[in-house]
Amino acid sequence: MFGVTMDKLVSGGGGVNIYNYREFGTYDFSDVIGYLNDTATKTMYHVPSMINYSDVNTTVYAHMGNDFMQS
Repeated sequence: MFGVTMDKLVSGGGGVNIYNYREFGTYDFSDVIGYLNDTATKTMYHVPSMINYSDVNTTVYAHMGNDFMQS
């Protein structure tokens, strides 16, 4: 449901970026993903090396579904 709402906002806004309304198109997470998956970063934050960051996690999304604001 959240994804559908976000898609409607983006399409209704002419393709506006949901993270920065001054830009159009998709947001590039590659720098963030690279930083969070870097060995030094994981060590600094005590994250096990076998854990990899991803900008989309359907398991987390499913567990947080009940926390989305309701109208």
